[in-house]
Amino acid sequence: MAPSKVAQYLISSFHLPKTDFKNFNFIPEEKSLFNRLKPIVFKTFSLKQNEVLYCCKLLFEFDEALHSDIKKYHVGIEKIRIDIATYYSEILGRMILWKDLDRLMKIEHFWQSEKVDISKLEEFIPKDFWVY
Repeated sequence: MAPSKVAQYLISSFHLPKTDFKNFNFIPEEKSLFNRLKPIVFKTFSLKQNEVLYCCKLLFEFDEALHSDIKKYHVGIEKIRIDIATYYSEILGRMILWKDLDRLMKIEHFWQSEKVDISKLEEFIPKDFWVY
């Protein structure tokens, strides 16, 4: 599944404005104690528009790197990897409920051991995803 396809789905689903992702800057706000506890206390909460836009930017950058003809690992690729990991740990990961996290950690990865209890990625994809 191409990262750009996921980004397009997010743009359509969240009715995001047209954005120049090459020049889009995002500075995450410092999370208050209340915001850090929201996933524990509440069942539903939402990402802010800029957080979703930044996710799309990261997905497009990752897609571009995957489709490039780069032969060697370089600093640009490492920056994308770090930016995605930071986004997950500071924004998205804190919003995932513990019960969902267990399921997400079992998603099948390429060439994963057949002896490990896994879930197929298709189980998590919304029914309307393939429309976009």
